[in-house]
Amino acid sequence: SDLPSVTVRPLQEKDIDAVAAMEVKAWHEYYSQYEGFYNIVKGAVTEDKVAADWREFVARDQDAQGPMVLGDDREAFVVFLEGRPVGIGAVSAYKTGVEVWKPVDDYIRQPDGTLPRLAKYQNLYVHQDHRGYGVGHFLNLARADYMLAKGYTGLFLAPFADAAKTMAFHEKNGLIKVHEYLSLSTYADDRRVKIACMVNLDLEGMREHWRKQLDRKQAEGK
Repeated sequence: SDLPSVTVRPLQEKDIDAVAAMEVKAWHEYYSQYEGFYNIVKGAVTEDKVAADWREFVARDQDAQGPMVLGDDREAFVVFLEGRPVGIGAVSAYKTGVEVWKPVDDYIRQPDGTLPRLAKYQNLYVHQDHRGYGVGHFLNLARADYMLAKGYTGLFLAPFADAAKTMAFHEKNGLIKVHEYLSLSTYADDRRVKIACMVNLDLEGMREHWRKQLDRKQAEGK
């Protein structure tokens, strides 16, 4: 296999500097293809800022307002290849009643008025030298196992709406775009960017889909 000595475990304080360096490099390498919003957002994605956000995350600071700390049951998982971090992905509870997500609440509301519990996937980054080898599947499976065990039944994502390849990838993998809004955060020149809301109400089914994809990659030896 091309993925020897793979370890997947929750993010720890000792990992943060190496993870932040990997994430920032991967973020800029991937999103630089989208000049429109990349030029607006790129100044906010630095190693110091990302490391500070992850430290708040690991500390479970209940008062923190950073982009990665919304929602209960939050966790982040890291894939290590021979001891080096090559991917990270975070998850938390989707929060109902958030103003910009109300169309999502309406979409997922059941006939009896109840809202299913959705896992909110975010901050998935894979080292550019290790894409296409199943690292993302390891992270998706770890997050699904964690949230399914806590009773979550669906999946919510909020990617950049203008990242065409990302949007197409998620749609191919069974997520439906149900809403779009302008980011709450402002970036360069006080500008905002478009955020999509994507949903799949069958997290168990998504886990099986990722498992089959990972099994196929491993059978192919890549």
